Amino acid sequence: MPAYGLPGISISQHTARTVGVGLIGVVLLTLVAWRILPEHPDTHTMNITLVADTVGEGVEPGTEVRRHGVTVGSVTSIERADSGQHIRVALNRSDVGDLTDTLTIDYSPANLFGITQLTLFAGHGGTPLADGDQLDLTGGTAERVHDATTSTFLDSLGGLTNDVLTPELADLAATLARESRAFTPMIQAILATAESIEATQRMPYSGILDDLGRTFDRLPSTLHGGLVLLDSVYSEPYLEDPSNREKFDKTVSMLGQQLIPSVAHLLTTLQPHYQGLTGLIVPLLDAVAGAGATTANSGDLRELVDRLDSAFVDGPAGPILRVAVGIGGAPSASGTGSGGTR
Repeated sequence: MPAYGLPGISISQHTARTVGVGLIGVVLLTLVAWRILPEHPDTHTMNITLVADTVGEGVEPGTEVRRHGVTVGSVTSIERADSGQHIRVALNRSDVGDLTDTLTIDYSPANLFGITQLTLFAGHGGTPLADGDQLDLTGGTAERVHDATTSTFLDSLGGLTNDVLTPELADLAATLARESRAFTPMIQAILATAESIEATQRMPYSGILDDLGRTFDRLPSTLHGGLVLLDSVYSEPYLEDPSNREKFDKTVSMLGQQLIPSVAHLLTTLQPHYQGLTGLIVPLLDAVAGAGATTANSGDLRELVDRLDSAFVDGPAGPILRVAVGIGGAPSASGTGSGGTR
């Protein structure tokens, strides 16, 4: 059998050469067409390049690109350059049509196993993305790249363990627990006060809260009045004269440093000798309160006050008491006088 022959097939040498040349020609034409003819772009895919300072741990060609938890593309290649890390991604046009060049990216875990994904987030404003765009996320825009991968979390946890969870922290906690015992009496006093209030409380809390609310409602006007008063002290025309201001300052200094301390010292000195007199005030006040406490004698007290008020009239030299005196059982004519009777 000749070298060009096949078992069971009758072929001549000329035919074998013709078939071989034809096959070689078809292969050459296919190669030429593949290299020369223009490629038809994929209208469903958008290729963009993200330039970042760093690449998250686990991000590599084939890593999923997600948005709102849905896969919208994948990483095609990662190259290192002088300008940064060039991350090329292929995205589905229909899923990222509203993204602009102000987008932000996250390197984050895609599942509980810590598999890293690249997540896209839309920004405000900007120009819509187009095929072939290159986004610079380095330098001043590096804050638009967030690394939240599992490795970053473990690094932070290791730093916490080494820098915070130290023997000094344990000593500080022990000292805090020991020194906090000094606040025990104060806490006990607060609890005892709360228990006393709860045991003797008769007025409903709603009324107390209403009164408290009204008090707070008047607080701004009170503060405003105080500020106006303070401002009037310093904006008073009388105090614009330096000599008058000096007199005012001396008066205030005398009241604060001499008069008030002297009165306090006087009262402190008198208190041991005259503290029993304070007990006499209570019965006196009770008697005054009892004089008009009931309906039966409140009218008599009112009549007495009215008569005393009508007995005094204004005169040229001051108040005059009008008095009528009866002698021998027969009333005399009324007379007037200042400080006496007729």
